[in-house]
Amino acid sequence: MDLLPKNHKQFQEEGYWNKFFQDKQTKQGFEWYASYEELEYYLKQSIKDKEQRILVVGCGNSALSEKMKAKMNFTQEIVSIDFEEAVIKKMRHREQKGVRYEVMDALDMKFENCEFDYAIDKGTLDALCADRTPETASRVVKYLNEVVRVLNSKGGTYICVSLLQDFVLDALVSFFSKGLGNDHAEQNIFEFRIQKIEKVVQKTAPDGSQMLPFFVTVKRTVIPEDAKLQDLRVKMAETIYF
Repeated sequence: MDLLPKNHKQFQEEGYWNKFFQDKQTKQGFEWYASYEELEYYLKQSIKDKEQRILVVGCGNSALSEKMKAKMNFTQEIVSIDFEEAVIKKMRHREQKGVRYEVMDALDMKFENCEFDYAIDKGTLDALCADRTPETASRVVKYLNEVVRVLNSKGGTYICVSLLQDFVLDALVSFFSKGLGNDHAEQNIFEFRIQKIEKVVQKTAPDGSQMLPFFVTVKRTVIPEDAKLQDLRVKMAETIYF
């Protein structure tokens, strides 16, 4: 099996992922874009409190959750979800202490509001955001609204590792900076930061182009009903830090 699909749209097909995780090249684990070791510096710069509640969205059979737990010494259990039941069953058999694997649709998560301090996405948004069609845009908006919903309203942070192709960047900016489709836009400030991940091998996008992944963080803060802070929200919405 070719690991990369023939077009972006296949990333949205359950059949593609069934075959992907059964392939002999990926059965023992596969890291999209970057390994824990390549992300360690950025993760440690972003998550400094060891008591944070962490969700990994679209975990697949990556070792990211387990290595974060082991090497960053978090006191709380790390929760990792994926819609692919077979791969979650295999991950549970690894019996890694401090990591809980759940079968769950990222577009309809079963968690309470504000349950996590960080939601980490390594390639999940890229898989969902396959093109610029209205159908895809609707799925992406639903996903991002779910991510914001489960994040702590006082600084909860979405971490997204992405190739950041133009339509993916457009989706992020439209949702977080412009508030398009964002159910939480009126009550929150979203602080948006983008960093290029250095010292990592270039990745091949489905269209054959060579790209480096980016480390994107979006911090959520609910704002009180105050005119000055409302003005600040508008200004922050227009700011992206590189």
